[in-house]
Amino acid sequence: MSPITHFLVGWVGLERTQVSHGDRLRVVLAGLAPDLDGLGIVVDFSTRLLGLPATDYYQAWHRLYGHGLPAA
Repeated sequence: MSPITHFLVGWVGLERTQVSHGDRLRVVLAGLAPDLDGLGIVVDFSTRLLGLPATDYYQAWHRLYGHGLPAA
């Protein structure tokens, strides 16, 4: 799922409950945690944009760590 979908699932999941804003924030951040492995794409894009030697962090690490046994 996209980060937006993860955010919305965390937010809407608590919509009918009477939780504090702090608790809602914690649930939303926990819902976004699986997308942290995708931050490598920012580095890859930045190095190409700045003319630095190309990196391949997103393709090399995203599936391995974000969708494999370590993430589970």
